[in-house]
Amino acid sequence: MRFNELNLMRMSLALSVVYACVSLPIAVLCDSMTVLLDALYCVADVIISLFAIYTVRRLGEPPNERYHFGYAKYEPVQTTLNGVLITALCVAAIIGSIQDIVHHDPVARLSLAIWYAGIGMFVCTGFGAFMRIMGKRLNSDILAANGVLWIIDGLLDLCVFVAFVAIASLKGVVDERFLNYVDPVMCIALSCVLMRKPLLILRDGFLDIVDASPGEDMRLRIDELLSGYLARHRIGATRHIRIRKAGRKLFVVIGLAAAGHRPLREITAIRREIEQGIAASLSGAEVSVAFEEQTRRS
Repeated sequence: MRFNELNLMRMSLALSVVYACVSLPIAVLCDSMTVLLDALYCVADVIISLFAIYTVRRLGEPPNERYHFGYAKYEPVQTTLNGVLITALCVAAIIGSIQDIVHHDPVARLSLAIWYAGIGMFVCTGFGAFMRIMGKRLNSDILAANGVLWIIDGLLDLCVFVAFVAIASLKGVVDERFLNYVDPVMCIALSCVLMRKPLLILRDGFLDIVDASPGEDMRLRIDELLSGYLARHRIGATRHIRIRKAGRKLFVVIGLAAAGHRPLREITAIRREIEQGIAASLSGAEVSVAFEEQTRRS
């Protein structure tokens, strides 16, 4: 079977819907904040997958009269929304867990929660690893981010499994009043750990939205690619290199010092050669080259 972004996101959506439909009733039956956190995470993944499918469809459309640069910005907006949603979910889970600590209730149906978490950790981690691999293969930040969220869900299930096995093992050995705190405390700890990755996704998405430079490494790579063209065509100097990133799309604007009086046809040919060469080396980046007068400041 040949996979593409849209098919993979549909698979993620279908699995999220199934998982949410199973996890929500189990969270209610078990009366567990940690299982509820996992269930809400699945609901969030359904919402994320729906947004992602819409975004993937848009990314395949060409530029038009309204969107002159295409829909590349939709990708960082999508990943930023992912980070916001998961962070908000974790904060809500922490608040709910604090309420459970103040007015604690014992977890019901431990065996059901253990079976649920045990199966879920394998399903989520396996599918998440698959999505990350496909994200790298298809150069898709959306698939990679979705894979990370599935892996986080799998790790959450692992922690739930370990915690509830510990509760079942310690019943009759430790005062049950202390065991009642395991579930909300575990939920708070997991929420704090889970927030790290969404916050990083949020940071990266925000930097793309505000057109921050992708970093010095990319600048040095473009300098290296450009140096060969400058030497070959005896071009004096680089006036400026401006880079911005929007999801998988890279936009590069290069200003070069005009070298002597050359025919327009020759300048146009040099410009196209540089643009096409650098774009090919940077996986289809949009490159724009302009020659500037010697007297103009950078």
